[in-house]
Amino acid sequence: MQPHPFTFIYLASAIISMLVARAMWRRPAPGARTSAALMVAMALWSSAYGLELASTSQAAQLAWAPVEYLGILFAPLAWFVFALRFTGRDAWLSRPVLAGLSVVPVGLYLLVVTDRWHHLVYSQIDTIRDGRWLVLQLTYGPAGWANVVYAYVCLTAGAGVILTAFWTSPRIYQRQVAALLLSAAAPWVVNALYQMGVGPVVDLTPIGFTLTGLGTAWAIRKAQLLDLAPVARGLVVESLSDGVAVLDLQDRLIDANAALRQIVGPVAIGEPAATVFAAFPELLAALDGGPASPAIRADGAGDRHYEPGITPLNDRRGRQIGRVVTFRDVTERRQVIAELARARDAAEDLARVKSEFLATVSHEIRTPMNGVIGMTALLLDTGLDAQQRHYVETIRSSGGHLLSIINDILDFSKFDAGQLSVEQVPFEPGRAVASVVALLEPQANQKGLVLTLTVGSAVPARCAGDEFRVRQIVTNLVGNAIKFTATGTVSVSLDADSPQPDGTAQRLRLAVTDTGIGIPASHMDRLFRPFSQVDASVARRFGGTGLGLAICRGLAEMMGGSITVDSEPGRGSTFRVDWTVQPLAAAPAEAPEPAAPPVMATTRPIRILVAEDNRVNQLVVVHMLRRLGHNADLAEDGEEAVAAVARTPYDIVLMDVQMPMVDGLTATRRIRAADGAQPRIVAMTANAMAGDREVCLAAGMDDYLSKPIDVDRLSAVLARNLQSA
Repeated sequence: MQPHPFTFIYLASAIISMLVARAMWRRPAPGARTSAALMVAMALWSSAYGLELASTSQAAQLAWAPVEYLGILFAPLAWFVFALRFTGRDAWLSRPVLAGLSVVPVGLYLLVVTDRWHHLVYSQIDTIRDGRWLVLQLTYGPAGWANVVYAYVCLTAGAGVILTAFWTSPRIYQRQVAALLLSAAAPWVVNALYQMGVGPVVDLTPIGFTLTGLGTAWAIRKAQLLDLAPVARGLVVESLSDGVAVLDLQDRLIDANAALRQIVGPVAIGEPAATVFAAFPELLAALDGGPASPAIRADGAGDRHYEPGITPLNDRRGRQIGRVVTFRDVTERRQVIAELARARDAAEDLARVKSEFLATVSHEIRTPMNGVIGMTALLLDTGLDAQQRHYVETIRSSGGHLLSIINDILDFSKFDAGQLSVEQVPFEPGRAVASVVALLEPQANQKGLVLTLTVGSAVPARCAGDEFRVRQIVTNLVGNAIKFTATGTVSVSLDADSPQPDGTAQRLRLAVTDTGIGIPASHMDRLFRPFSQVDASVARRFGGTGLGLAICRGLAEMMGGSITVDSEPGRGSTFRVDWTVQPLAAAPAEAPEPAAPPVMATTRPIRILVAEDNRVNQLVVVHMLRRLGHNADLAEDGEEAVAAVARTPYDIVLMDVQMPMVDGLTATRRIRAADGAQPRIVAMTANAMAGDREVCLAAGMDDYLSKPIDVDRLSAVLARNLQSA
């Protein structure tokens, strides 16, 4: 052997091709293994041709021809198959198609290995001298030229497929596709020069194909095939339900997926955005720098709504090279939002109806309750024997219990509607708890229970909080303890943590311990549920709505605290409540004042008008006023009340809110709109829902008295309003 100078070049090309083939075979990318097959064909062609040049006889050189032709015949086919796989046209490569494409190279290869008998591949074989080296000079026969034509057809078809990808790819990827086209042109140019006798006497076509293989490998590795190849685009972009369009800097369309075409209709690459998005003026305005509409509707799309998005498209250097426009179909989302809005409106309507129902129920129950409780109070002031007094007190106690149930239901409805609030006013926590314990002490004594109270030294003398809600919690817990305890004791303790260093907050802790029936651990989870008792037997034995503890928990949480319980069946329970208050400085000591007597008529009678349509309530209020030393005129409805005020300068008007003909609110507005002296108007109503007081005051009333009323509360209202008159 006498190696030709190009022998080493061909062998190096073969080694490079095999290394690239090995690397491509391992890459999990479309077209990678076909590229590896192309490189193997190049390695066979290059190595065999290099060894042919190193051979010293014609026979030895011709012996390498079958190996060379494995590369010569199958390299163009491998390139064409790679182009199809690279551009996502795998569907074209069915088994019958691949078999048909393989017929030509297989047939030509059989002609190559049998050429000595028919000379269809080479019509003439000569040997020429290239310096001191022998080089085969071959003249193609019909099969040889058929091979040339077949090779050029495969190369041209593959290049055409790649060129199509070039025009349909976004501009950011066109540079990589162009590199593929240039690498594919290398074997064409080299082979054409060889056929024309230009350049060296050796055939450099395998070197050109090696360059093609290197170009495909670079495209797969450097250009990130999954971003460039239309197969990936088909799997990702084309499968998106969102419409996607890519515009260049001149706002010309350079790419669009199938979803976008369904939205805007048929489009052509290169069309201006003004044409593509003619049905979307909001989007065109946004492309020109205006604000983007959050949702737009395409003409004729049957109320389909789309949300557009505009994103700058930058290259690796950060330079903007275009924009990506996306269309997201938000029709279903808008429908869901609309359904949610309707559901919200329905829920609000339901809440309003429930609130109105509760207000009506409250009014309708409190109105007769006012008569029951008021008349029993008046009856107790008459001469009754012991048995009669016992009966009347039982009626009053039952009425008070019924009123407590009504109040619990209303409080819970306010919780449920988010209408309950707590106040921050000065009060004395120790005195507030002591007053509740003193109020419930007769009930405990009646059952033979010992009721005790302990107030810790750390409890502030005065603090800011909601005394009414604190009393409500204590009443409920102590009342429950007495109700569920047959013998033994009920202990109440109030203590406090140390105040915060800045003095802005302090934690109060209330504990109510009894020796009653206790609560099983299995029933603890239902203890604070609304309308729930520990078990049905308890509900039958002791009664109750099951709302008290639920309300206590809600109140404690609203005041920044919590409520817990420890209990053991048969040995009693301990309920603990903590909440936050604002400690205040103690009020200066004052000399005790005698209790203020009821407001009685003094130097002149107080002119009072009672506007009330219910006969029983008229009787109750009039008799209570007489006990306080006042006479009152009556008005059956709001119309009569307005006329009476116009005739007589009353000091105070006790105005019912719900009356026939003209209601109390309308009557108050008419009175306030009239000229002359204005009386103090006090709402006297069975409405006790959240906001009722504010509604009355907004109508022009001066005070609010909820039914059922009693003499003490009526006297206090009269005193307040006479001082302000």
